[in-house]
Amino acid sequence: MLDNGLRGALFSPETNGWQTINTDGAPNIYIEEGTIIAWTGSELFLYGKSRTNSGTMRGGLYNPTNGTWRAVSTNNGPQSFGYTGNTRRRAIWTGTELVGYVQSGDPFNSPSRFHAYNPQSDTWRPCSTKGMPPLEYNPTSPTSDAPNLFWTGSEIGMVFRQITSVNPTTVYKTAVYLYQPQTDSWRAFLTDFPTIEDAPLAPPVITPHWTGSEALVYLTVPYDSPGPIYVWRPFRFTPPKTLYFYQKP
Repeated sequence: MLDNGLRGALFSPETNGWQTINTDGAPNIYIEEGTIIAWTGSELFLYGKSRTNSGTMRGGLYNPTNGTWRAVSTNNGPQSFGYTGNTRRRAIWTGTELVGYVQSGDPFNSPSRFHAYNPQSDTWRPCSTKGMPPLEYNPTSPTSDAPNLFWTGSEIGMVFRQITSVNPTTVYKTAVYLYQPQTDSWRAFLTDFPTIEDAPLAPPVITPHWTGSEALVYLTVPYDSPGPIYVWRPFRFTPPKTLYFYQKP
């Protein structure tokens, strides 16, 4: 872990001890403001707002084997993060890319989206938004919360609470979408999750867990509708398989 981009340490379960890591070359970024942090299988990935140059982004990859850092390109990568109460960063390692979600603070001029980073080529690509649901708080249209992500082995699953109505009460619906990095495409997955009225402001979804064939997720649901009491209940769902058609030459 890193503290404000200035200090770092590694914990070993085998020795039950900590070891200070080298910070020479580490990105000087604001960890507390929602830096994207992820593990690629061999390196620790960090990307966030620069502490020394306001308005710019910085990133780095740390290799615990040799204790060295290397810089991450910012070209085509996320250039700003929103700073709202629900601002969250999510990143999924697909085996070749880190696909991260960035929630902006301006749904009208800078919509939220996903970006994919390839550590081998040190390149970013903005993920397609075609078919992707709106992921901003905007009372004039269907809205949603920051999503929770999981990896199926071929697709990124996105589970989130979508606001479908605000009059006379706020009505939420749990939605599930799937992103295919190989084809850079989205598809909706309809579920029979319950609709919730006036649910608590607490995050409605705990990060789903992928079992290898299905996803397990906990949702807040009314205990005695329409009473104000809510409980956590587990749900399970199996995403439909993706079919590919190839024309024989």
